[in-house]
Amino acid sequence: MIRGFSQRDPPLTAQGLAEATSLKLPFKPDLIISSPMTRTIQTALAAFGPILEGPAAVPLVIWPDLREAHDAICNKGVSRSMLMESFPHLDFSLCSAEWDYEAHSDEAATQRAKKVKADLWECNAMDILIISHRGFISYLVDGPVFSPCGVQRFLPMTKSFN
Repeated sequence: MIRGFSQRDPPLTAQGLAEATSLKLPFKPDLIISSPMTRTIQTALAAFGPILEGPAAVPLVIWPDLREAHDAICNKGVSRSMLMESFPHLDFSLCSAEWDYEAHSDEAATQRAKKVKADLWECNAMDILIISHRGFISYLVDGPVFSPCGVQRFLPMTKSFN
């Protein structure tokens, strides 16, 4: 149990909701990509709801590879059908029908981070906002540890992901 969360895929806490609704970005994203965990989806909707709606809406895409990198019960998601029931307006077609992703290992998280980087290069967007988890982000980028609702802007340097 981490921080008192003993259930699968817990919702965003009241503090998390307050932080998400007060989040200010230094740019307007062309694309928002989120982990398929309830708390990250709720963060996206709370923080960026107005830009996710209307004729000029920014797309919100769910990428299962952005899921957390540790095996605590709170970091295990729910089935695709449960996510679709909670968020019927979102597309979960990239997610497994059941939450049957492999157990955490450094090697698997490192490979998943490389895949995410490669997939980001294939996106047809310039300013991409990623909503993920501190544990996984540590595999995705080198640098300081992120605080909850932390924002950091990265510019691509190379397409090599060794």
